[in-house]
Amino acid sequence: MDMKNVVLKDDYIEARIDITDFYDQSYGIVHGGLTITFAETLAGLGSKNILDEDYMAVGQNITANHLRPKKIGGFLQGIGRLIHRGKRTHLWTIEIKDEKNKLISIVNVTNAIMELYSIKLEKGEK
Repeated sequence: MDMKNVVLKDDYIEARIDITDFYDQSYGIVHGGLTITFAETLAGLGSKNILDEDYMAVGQNITANHLRPKKIGGFLQGIGRLIHRGKRTHLWTIEIKDEKNKLISIVNVTNAIMELYSIKLEKGEK
C-alpha cells in the first residue's frame, strides 16, 4: 500500500493513499475492503511503533462502518487514535476521510500483542 504523508506518534497515526481505478469495485466507487485494509495497516504500524522489539501486533478483530461511498479519484486520509493500550491488546479507532474531509468509514481495530519469542517456538526456531 503506497501510503503518503505518514505521521506517527505514541497514540496517533495519520497517512493518506491516492485512489486510482485499481480500487474500483465496478461501480466507480472505492471497494470497502480498501478502507478496511488501510485501517488495519495504520493500526498495525501504530502498535508496532509503541512496542518493544520483542513483541509484535497482529490484527485480532476489525469492525468497519462504511458511512458513504467514495468515488474513484482523489485520496483517502486515515486518522488513527489509540483508545486502549493494554498488555495483550491495543484498540485503535481509525477514521477514513476523503479529500473534502467527509467521513467515509469508521474502523475499530483490535491488535493482539504477542511475544516474538513465542512465535519462533511454534515454528521450532530458537
